[in-house]
Amino acid sequence: MNGPRRLAPLVALTVAASLDLRCARDDDPASASEAIVVCARGPTVEGVDVSEWQGGAIDWGAVHASGREFAITRVGDGLYRDPTFARNWESIRAAGMIRGAYQFFRANRDAMAEANIVCEAVGRLGPGDLPAMLDVEADNGVAPAGMRAAIDVWLQRVGECTGKRPMIYSAGWFWNPHVASDAYGAYPLVVAAYGPRCPDLPIGWRDWAMFQYSDGDVRNTPGVGAVPGIGQSCDRDRFNGTLDELRRFANSNRPPVGYLDHAGCDALAGWSMDPDAPDAVIDVHLYVGGPAGSGAPGFAVHAGNRRDDLCVAIGSCNHGYSLATPPRFFDGADHTVFAYGIDAMGGDNPLLGTATFRCAAPVPMPDASVPDAVSEPDAMSEPDAMSAPDAVSEPDVVSVPDAGSEPDVANEEDAGIGADGEVALYEPLRGTCSCRAQTTHGGASAMLALLGSCALRRRRRRALTR
Repeated sequence: MNGPRRLAPLVALTVAASLDLRCARDDDPASASEAIVVCARGPTVEGVDVSEWQGGAIDWGAVHASGREFAITRVGDGLYRDPTFARNWESIRAAGMIRGAYQFFRANRDAMAEANIVCEAVGRLGPGDLPAMLDVEADNGVAPAGMRAAIDVWLQRVGECTGKRPMIYSAGWFWNPHVASDAYGAYPLVVAAYGPRCPDLPIGWRDWAMFQYSDGDVRNTPGVGAVPGIGQSCDRDRFNGTLDELRRFANSNRPPVGYLDHAGCDALAGWSMDPDAPDAVIDVHLYVGGPAGSGAPGFAVHAGNRRDDLCVAIGSCNHGYSLATPPRFFDGADHTVFAYGIDAMGGDNPLLGTATFRCAAPVPMPDASVPDAVSEPDAMSEPDAMSAPDAVSEPDVVSVPDAGSEPDVANEEDAGIGADGEVALYEPLRGTCSCRAQTTHGGASAMLALLGSCALRRRRRRALTR
């Protein structure tokens, strides 16, 4: 960028670019070990960026008439405020151009204080305003971990106060060793590379939003001419897209898009993404039983699951979300789900869709405290009653104390004469079953096997004298 220190020309990349001018695909990984060279997707739009180094009397009408559609002006350098910012900020818009603002970042200063300078200078960005840009090209002796921590503070604060996800300006030769992180690919990239037709990207990015291809020095970019209204010494930029796409980009913050495409007893699922940051993971809020604000219970999920069907449909794969259906809604009633995409920069949170599901209530299990007839503690509970061959000689085989009177043998035909000369009568216990039977010589074991679940009582009396 303009100022006492700017990114070194990358003339050496010219040869490499002429040999391998390939465009990145969606599945190209941007890794620390391999830089990728990315060409524009198609048409581009010309623009400039300026600071006090270009003076305070820029003719923005002439700049616009030369075919430049956007301009980015410096807010300041660290805690220093650029005295030309306010005039440029208003004049760029007055000339009918799309405007932007940037700050030269000093990681050895208070990052929050630097961010607040930007917030005070631009306020809440509106239509026709580009996202604020963080110019990262100096470490001022700060190690990579400290660089990342300071960058995070600035990005968070400026994103919140402006309402748009900031852009990051840098180049691979600086970013890779001095920031050493591939975690910032969700932020639009302004990449600097003087000389090559297609720039190589810092780690973490697969595409660029803007390309600063010249600082006006003909030694770096032979044939580059002066910019009417400014002069020769001026940074030149290209937007990666058409003028309509640039206007849409400047009209962001665009709301999240997505859909609730499944609501069932297994899960509530769909997808959502932020079109201003297509690689970022955003939140989705699910309300069951009513819309947001109705008092219905809500559940927050991350839309970061891979879904292969999205790769072609929206050009990015990792935007699915899913929530296991909460058990509280398994009650046999209809429940309507309302899904909202949550804008990370505090913009609109649109309704992604609604769906209704019904899940049957679970079948109640038998009450373990109520004993079954066959599990009466004293009925058929003695193992010897079922298996001992001499069970018939036991005084009480499976008897339960009876509070009432025991029935008498009605007549001789109801009795059997046992081998011991006694009469053995077997009858069911009260309240256990309705069967009645008797045995003569088979013994208690045979009778129990015959009657199955009937709990029996045995009475004895002496055989009648014949």
